[in-house]
Amino acid sequence: DAPFVEAAIGVTVYEFTATMDRMHPAFASVKSDRGNLCGSRPQIHIASLQAAKLDGPGQPLSVVVELVDDSGNPVTGADVMVQVTSLRRQIEIYLPEASGGRYADCDVALLDTTGAGQIGLVVYASAPGYAPATARTVNTVGYLCANLEREETTASRAQ
Repeated sequence: DAPFVEAAIGVTVYEFTATMDRMHPAFASVKSDRGNLCGSRPQIHIASLQAAKLDGPGQPLSVVVELVDDSGNPVTGADVMVQVTSLRRQIEIYLPEASGGRYADCDVALLDTTGAGQIGLVVYASAPGYAPATARTVNTVGYLCANLEREETTASRAQ
């Protein structure tokens, strides 16, 4: 088994020299890079997961998820399912793709909670050719969708 090496991207972590009889030696080096060369398929990474809801009854929950691959490139065309749990409700909904590996819904559901941490979320992300990813978070107070390129409203489907 090769040892685990933790290094910044682009740092030389191994240097090799090969010699044979009277031949000139050969040299090679290996620089660190993001990824998993031994895995059977690349991994999706949930680079960021945010959920926010304004305080009070009937306010929308907004959720934004960003997916990248082992190399930090955006993952597009994924299925991103969010399971939302509050004191009185549980909702499962798929987030539409906004752009460049971002998945968002500005109105996942209308909820009656007050304060941060009152809503639990679990995100499941999968895409063809990738190992899936899961992440958990709780809500903050606010609204996330003011600057998204594409705003999606689906609260009416989640009622």
